[in-house]
Amino acid sequence: MESSLNKQKIEEFLLVANEYCMLIENITEYSKKELLENTQKILSLIYIKTSVLQVPDGEDESYIEKFVKEEDWLFIKNEISEKLGKHESFFEVFTPETNETDNAENISLSEALSDIYQDMKDIVTLYQIGNNESVEGALLDCKINFEMYWGPRLLAVLSVIHNIIYGTENLFDDDIKPNTNKKQDTDNWLINQKFNDFKNEK
Repeated sequence: MESSLNKQKIEEFLLVANEYCMLIENITEYSKKELLENTQKILSLIYIKTSVLQVPDGEDESYIEKFVKEEDWLFIKNEISEKLGKHESFFEVFTPETNETDNAENISLSEALSDIYQDMKDIVTLYQIGNNESVEGALLDCKINFEMYWGPRLLAVLSVIHNIIYGTENLFDDDIKPNTNKKQDTDNWLINQKFNDFKNEK
């Protein structure tokens, strides 16, 4: 039986995961400086909350539905890259696997942020649908991906964002101010359309 403490840890993780998804989905409402500062804070919490998740070991052979498809991921990546502008960065990441071969992977900031979004959105959507068995399997997948894949990327992203925020260059110099009078309609996003369609079938 799941302990109340672990249930609390899962709920806290899902809360910050949802906050990150909302940030990325409403990226046009933020200036570049606001986006980077909010991303820095939320990703720091995601790393902590994921690291303390207690997920039972074992193989889950059940199918875990994925909501962020390739076209969704590419759209999000392009949105982030456009917002970052000249601050789009490429950096090397060592994962537990690549570290053994001394072969780092080269990745862009927008790509890494989109990868993290993909895992967060999938598990948040499953939780919102209310499929407890799928959520348990997704948590296991998320924990494994965190340890071997996007966890190291997240730490590298934080380092890059830290240097941009606290660097000598003023982010206000080339920042594109958001249109505060126009709220982005995320209901039209392919991901959220799929989620709404699923709910209507219930």
